Amino acid sequence: MKSGKAERVDNQRGEVDQTAPGRGEWADYDWGWVANLAVRVDAEQPGSKRFPSLVVAASLSIPNMEVAEEAALLLEAAASLDLPPGIADADKQYWANAKPFRLLKPALKTGFTPSTDYRSDRVGVKGGQHGGLFVEGDVYCPNTPKPLLEATKDFLAKEIDAETYRARLEERKAYRLHVKQKAKTPDGKVMLRCPSLGPSPTVTCPLREMMLSAAKKARPEVEPETLEDEFLDTICKQHSAAFDLTEMQAPQQAFDYGSEEWETFHDHARNTVESGNEQLKASGDEDIETAGRRRVRGIAAAQILVTLLIVNHNLRKIAAFLSDQEIERARTTPRVYILRRRDRVWANRYTKTTGNGDLIVPRGSRTPTSTTQGFSGHDALALTPMRT
Repeated sequence: MKSGKAERVDNQRGEVDQTAPGRGEWADYDWGWVANLAVRVDAEQPGSKRFPSLVVAASLSIPNMEVAEEAALLLEAAASLDLPPGIADADKQYWANAKPFRLLKPALKTGFTPSTDYRSDRVGVKGGQHGGLFVEGDVYCPNTPKPLLEATKDFLAKEIDAETYRARLEERKAYRLHVKQKAKTPDGKVMLRCPSLGPSPTVTCPLREMMLSAAKKARPEVEPETLEDEFLDTICKQHSAAFDLTEMQAPQQAFDYGSEEWETFHDHARNTVESGNEQLKASGDEDIETAGRRRVRGIAAAQILVTLLIVNHNLRKIAAFLSDQEIERARTTPRVYILRRRDRVWANRYTKTTGNGDLIVPRGSRTPTSTTQGFSGHDALALTPMRT
């Protein structure tokens, strides 16, 4: 999802624009509408170009007003198409900034799962339930080592390099609470249990007894701060606990945050929507940014003209996609030479073809005479005269 570039300001004198505190020092404010766009991207094979990146939903709104609600409406409109809801990627102004009830819950009800980057003030441990710690879209054991919990913080602060960061994220997975029972509804509660329980434990803990059927292999050891039952939280005492994942400050994502899979899709999605946004604004085609293309008064009239421009943009994308497919097909498919009809059907004394398209002419054949209209000799083959 992407918002247009038009800006406005409703701040009174002395107030700070909270969406970008430093903007007032360098920005020139203009009045205008903002175009909210939802572009189709490929979550299964990012960058494969299996289909054109079309704008599947769009709207006009007042800049910086109800941004999350506009995004939820775009997802609802996109779901009305024959395309099944999948993963919705957006920049930090959407999932990472909006309260769960404004965007996350409506998106989950529609069938979409978020994929996003997080604001720097929302990484690391941000709350929790029943002793489980909410960290960047997942719930972790309360005794997870601190360097693993703060891996993203340390990476953003450039205290660790990318290789160390990825290694810590991979190590941290072992401490993630296991799903015992999925939520019955998209925004319902899910039953989670300690990672040292169940048939496939990923850690060992002195508070828990491992199942005899569990595989015999090395696992990280959890070191609780206390073993006294009265000081332990629910997740350390009961077999499982119900968690409302929509209450996490950082929403749960379709891919493990920070992983290569997440980065590949997130980069693909962001580049696709930014490219579509630039193409729509580019002069010479739709030029949606130029007010002269929509000389009307009122947001409803402007929405109609913007819709027509977006439809034209989609038609150009479809035509370019089909053209690229045809070029690729011509490049990879062996060329088949087709014999002309007159050579396939009618006899031709110059090409020596017979009436049934047989290119084999009997040996010893000579030029047909005007009286017999055929070849002389014992193996002569009659030819059908050509039409004139």
